[in-house]
Amino acid sequence: MSTRLESLPNEILTDMFIYFDISSLYHSFSGLNQRFNNLIQSLKHHALIIEKHNLSLIELYASQIMRLKINTPLPIDINECSNLISLELCQASKNQIEQIRSDIMPNLVYLTIIPPYHISLPMEFTQEVFSNSFHHLRSARLSRLDTFELLPGFQSLSLRTLYITCTNANTIHRVLQACPNLFSLHAQFFGQHHHIVEPISSVYNHSLEKFLLDDPYHNFSFDTLNTIFLCIPNVKYLVLQFSCRVPFIHLVENILTRLTQLDHFECDILESPNDHMVNVEIIQQMNECFRVLESFHNLKFVFYLTTSNNSLISNDQIFPVYGVDSNVDVGLNRFSNIRRLKFEWFSTTELARISANVLPYLEELNLVYIATLRPYNGSLFLSTIRTLKTRFTDFSSYQTFLSACANLSCFQCSIFTSDKCNYIESPNT
Repeated sequence: MSTRLESLPNEILTDMFIYFDISSLYHSFSGLNQRFNNLIQSLKHHALIIEKHNLSLIELYASQIMRLKINTPLPIDINECSNLISLELCQASKNQIEQIRSDIMPNLVYLTIIPPYHISLPMEFTQEVFSNSFHHLRSARLSRLDTFELLPGFQSLSLRTLYITCTNANTIHRVLQACPNLFSLHAQFFGQHHHIVEPISSVYNHSLEKFLLDDPYHNFSFDTLNTIFLCIPNVKYLVLQFSCRVPFIHLVENILTRLTQLDHFECDILESPNDHMVNVEIIQQMNECFRVLESFHNLKFVFYLTTSNNSLISNDQIFPVYGVDSNVDVGLNRFSNIRRLKFEWFSTTELARISANVLPYLEELNLVYIATLRPYNGSLFLSTIRTLKTRFTDFSSYQTFLSACANLSCFQCSIFTSDKCNYIESPNT
C-alpha cells in the first residue's frame, strides 16, 4: 500500500486543503505538479490575510477568495475579488475603501472597516452601505462613521448587526432610521456634546432588541440618551458605559418606564469622588435602585463598579464585577457576591484575603500588574478561581499562582523579563 501524498484521491486532498489558507497552500503545494496546481485553482472557499510580504497572492487567487483580511494600508487591487462574503480592512486607506462597491462584491455578508483615527468614512461609502445595494450584508463594523446624511430611499433592509464609532450622537438615530431590521447596535462615542435632532416619528418604534453604548470620554448627556430611548422601545438587552450626570435613580426609572421589554440591563459605574464628572452619591443611591429593579422579576441586571478610593458605603452586595484602579484598601468582604475581580495593582496581602474565602463566588481574577509575590508556601488556596488573567515581572509568581489555583481552567498571562529577573525553581513534588 502506497503512503505517498500523491497517491491520495482528489476528494481527500480537496478536503484536506480546506484547512489551509491560501498562503500556506501556495508555499506548500503550488508548483509540485500540474495535478496539485489544478486542485488549488478549483477551490472556492479560500481565506487570505494580506500583509506587506504577500501582496502577490491576491492577484493569483482573487476570484477564489471568499474571506479576505487586509492588515496593511498599502494600495491593493481588490476589484477582482467578486466572490467575497467577508472583508476586513484593519488599516483601511482611502484607496481600499473606495473599492468597496456592491457591483464588485455583490455577495458580501460581513464587513469590517477600521481606518486610522484621522480618516472619517467618506459619504459615498456610507451611502453605498446603507442604500440596500449590498443585498446580503448582515453584519458590519464601521469605525469613524462621522458623516451620515439620510437620503430618500436611504435604507439597508439586510443589516442585522452593526458596530459603529462616531463623534456625533445624531448618527445613532439616523442609523436606526436607515436600518429598520437592525437587531443589535453597539455604538462607541468619541465626540463632544452635540444637540441631538429630534428623530422623525417613524423611528419611534424600531425593532432593535440589543443596544450597547460606550462613552469612554464621558461626553454623552442624559438628554441625548433619553432621546435615543424614544427610538428603541423594544430593546431587551441594554448595556451602558457612560457618566450619569443626573441622580442615578432617575436614570433607572427612566429606563424601566421607556424600555418595557427590557430583560437584561448592564451598567458600568465609575466611582471617584475627586472627579467632577462622577459623584459618590451615585453609589449611595444603589440600594434604592436595587429595590426598583427587583420589582421587575424577569429582569437580569448587572452593575460594574470601579473605584479609586475606599470610601464606599458598607452595603455593596449588588456588584458581581468589581475593579480597583489604584493601590487602596477597599475591604473585599463587603462585596461577597463578586464573581469577577480586577486589580490594577496587587500584592500578596490581597491574595491572602481572597484565599480566606471572603469571596466565595469568585470565578475570574484579573491582576493587571504584579511586580513580585512571595514564594508559595502552601498557605494560599484559591479553589473557586477558574479563570486567571495577569502580568508579572518575576517568574516565581507563575509558580505561586498555579500552585494556589488548583481548579484553574484558563490562565492568560503576560511576562516581562529583565536581566535581574530570577528564574523559576522547580516545584517540590
